[in-house]
Amino acid sequence: MKLNLLPTYVSKEKSAKAAWFVSAIIALAAVGATYFMIQQSKQAHADARAKVEELQPRAANAAAVAKQADLIMASARGIIVNADLAHAMMDHNNTYADLYAEVERYVPGFFRLNSISATPVDADNCVVTMAGVIRTYEDYADLMLALLRIPGAMTVSRNGYQVSDMYVPPLSEADQRGTPIKVGDTNVPEDPADQIEYFAARAAPQGYLGVGGFGSGTPGLRQSMPGWQDITVSVVLSNRHIQTPDPRATLAASASGGGGSGGGGGTAPGGIPAPGAPPAAGGRPTGGPPNPGGRNAAKGGEGEE
Repeated sequence: MKLNLLPTYVSKEKSAKAAWFVSAIIALAAVGATYFMIQQSKQAHADARAKVEELQPRAANAAAVAKQADLIMASARGIIVNADLAHAMMDHNNTYADLYAEVERYVPGFFRLNSISATPVDADNCVVTMAGVIRTYEDYADLMLALLRIPGAMTVSRNGYQVSDMYVPPLSEADQRGTPIKVGDTNVPEDPADQIEYFAARAAPQGYLGVGGFGSGTPGLRQSMPGWQDITVSVVLSNRHIQTPDPRATLAASASGGGGSGGGGGTAPGGIPAPGAPPAAGGRPTGGPPNPGGRNAAKGGEGEE
């Protein structure tokens, strides 16, 4: 016995007809969309082809002009290289002067500078060598600290100073009190008669000695005075592009078809980096006398000219 639980108004035949009708509508919509997309693609392809055909003469003209410009540049290459090299060398004229002006701002007043020179180590570093006159070992030590304040200073080396300060020597049979003496001297005897002979053997003229060219009345470099010493200081600075453009290497590279840049001498510098805050005018790091008259106020004669 079968039971029909569906209502009497439900018909399977009507459901099948509705499904076929919906499928037909979907199929027609898909066909229409496909046809529309095909037409759109054909139109876009036609438009792009027409634009390419329109721009093709312009592209050919641009290629011809570029080829002609290359020929002109190739023929004028020597002139361009020579002009660039001349400009680079003209720009380099002030490089060393600017470097010296920057370094001198950090030279303390107790160091009388006689000469300064710079030598490039490589494309980015250089060595600045200074020769001058200094008085005490304390100033000799302070000079190194002052020069390390230069922006980019990596190392400072110095030579030429001979210690001449007084010191207390070991006791001896003739000197039981340890009288201070200079380096290289022997002990001062305690016996008065022996002291007379000791100091008489070391007698030296007093007053004006005419040492170092002071008081000569003729212009020229003044050397060290009595009690002062000539020393040399070298400072290694980074980020200092002071290499001179190399004309020979540049022109040789241009003639051989290479680049127009400089050769072993380096390229033209882009300028000296801005220095940091310099010491106050006439100032000094520590120790030694002040310099109210500036770094080289006594350069002309140290008060004895």
